Amino acid sequence: MEETHSALITAGAKDESGRKLAIQTIVSVVVLFAVVGLGALFLKPQLEAAGAWFVEQFGMVGMFLGVFASDAFGVPIPPDTYLVAAVTGGADPVSTIGVASLASVIGGNFAYWFGKQAGQWRMLKRLMERYRERGERLFARWGIWAVVIAAWTPVPFMVICWFAGVFNMPYKQLFWSTLTRVPRHVVYFYVIVLGWSAGGLGG
Repeated sequence: MEETHSALITAGAKDESGRKLAIQTIVSVVVLFAVVGLGALFLKPQLEAAGAWFVEQFGMVGMFLGVFASDAFGVPIPPDTYLVAAVTGGADPVSTIGVASLASVIGGNFAYWFGKQAGQWRMLKRLMERYRERGERLFARWGIWAVVIAAWTPVPFMVICWFAGVFNMPYKQLFWSTLTRVPRHVVYFYVIVLGWSAGGLGG
């Protein structure tokens, strides 16, 4: 009886956490749409110039390296920044989504392997111990879904993939879960396109 009660409490907590993450994801999508729309409304020439400069100077190579650095090393420039630059700079949508998705998947896998090796390095081992309890709770609650959730929500993707390596998630599970970054980039790209178009109409 006590075990059943405990299981119900755990399931309820998991559902509540899932709802919060879903709400955070929806809010982040709405905010992205609004920010891009406002940018198109008030700063369209400047953003077009910046996007065109990025596309001309760095192209798809810059797109790949930027997204990879964010999802592999946690560089504090969100991957969506490069999607915005591609939209405002008139880059090809198929190439943009394909390159960003590939870079993100490779970045997540790199973070996983980095996490697996972290325990061998004294400095990183101390850092790992600081977050071990939190990581263990996360994967105990969500398992493989922790990576899938991070792929879609504001939860840092690199951190979750790193923890997956630290706590020895089977690599096959990690790989398949990182592929959810592909539809995520499709959705976010077209949210940016819609925001840019809506803001342009207002101008």
